[in-house]
Amino acid sequence: MDKQVQNPEQRICEDIPKFTKGLAELTGEWTNAIIDAGFYAYQLRAYSKSNKYTAAILAYVIGAGGLTGILAPNFGRLFKRQQENEGVNPLQIVMMWSCYHNCSSKSL
Repeated sequence: MDKQVQNPEQRICEDIPKFTKGLAELTGEWTNAIIDAGFYAYQLRAYSKSNKYTAAILAYVIGAGGLTGILAPNFGRLFKRQQENEGVNPLQIVMMWSCYHNCSSKSL
């Protein structure tokens, strides 16, 4: 067994619900976006009796989604940092804060 990961069973039990929740949210968002775009395109076609505006709305939705994906921060890197921070022992954090406060009070 690899000793680099402390409490692997606990980590697995914490990571699986996070993964499934994230996957469910992602699937829901994509499904919702596709259904909304289809509904808007259908309604626009029904009102305008032309495919010209339908193509425009679909291009807008796809373009806005692509632009958002390009401009959004790297959530993978942020999630990795969060996972690394969650692995920190709370006792270590308390010790670091107490050391920080002791050092900062002595420098004044």
